[in-house]
Amino acid sequence: MEHPYISVSRIRCYLSCSLKYYFRYELKLPSPMNGALLIGKAVHSSVEAALRLKAERKIDMPIDTLMDVYSQNFHQLLLTDNIDLEGKERSDLKDTGYGLTKLFGKEILPKKNPAFIEHEFNLSFENVPYVFKGFIDEISEDGVLSDLKTAAKSWSEDSILTDMQLSGYCLAYKHIFGKLPKGLRLDILIKTKTPKTQILTCGPRDERILERFLRIMGNTVALIDSKIFVPSESVFNCSTCDYGEECRKF
Repeated sequence: MEHPYISVSRIRCYLSCSLKYYFRYELKLPSPMNGALLIGKAVHSSVEAALRLKAERKIDMPIDTLMDVYSQNFHQLLLTDNIDLEGKERSDLKDTGYGLTKLFGKEILPKKNPAFIEHEFNLSFENVPYVFKGFIDEISEDGVLSDLKTAAKSWSEDSILTDMQLSGYCLAYKHIFGKLPKGLRLDILIKTKTPKTQILTCGPRDERILERFLRIMGNTVALIDSKIFVPSESVFNCSTCDYGEECRKF
């Protein structure tokens, strides 16, 4: 039997709507892939390939090669997830991801010095009966943790200070390497008509924030174990939820 585990994405899902967590992770109901998720996964896997090459061989993947990798990843996701898209919609989505990936290859990749890519962690803490699992997107040679995002618009400059994903990364890094990272970074690829990049940086989380993250994680696990699952009804939550029919029957 698989040991129960928690991750930042599971924490965020439970806190946004615990009933959605129940459908996705307890009942394991399938969640259809939408266009934004398709682009995000195709871009992310392509960027990962480019960063792995640079970490291993210290060279930038040629733009033409990177675009071939993106095209292969995009079409593989269509097949794997059985996504049925109309011709124009599929073409538009592919073009959007193409532009974002190309922009990363031209503007961000040349300045990167990655040491570890998708660095896995499985950690245990006294106040959390579940294993804390995840993958740190990128750790640079000088100890900066980076996370890649695709977004419809620019983020606020201070959003990096409260990003839960980076707080989790920072905690994991401290327990793996015995020290705090040098800094935190968000590489944001923005899906505007003309794609653009946004780079946000800050120092590592302080001990107060890491302790707070641990409490949030521990309390979330306690609620999950108590089997408390209720809908969190709002226009924002419900308009993007994959489980509307199941929720109405709850």
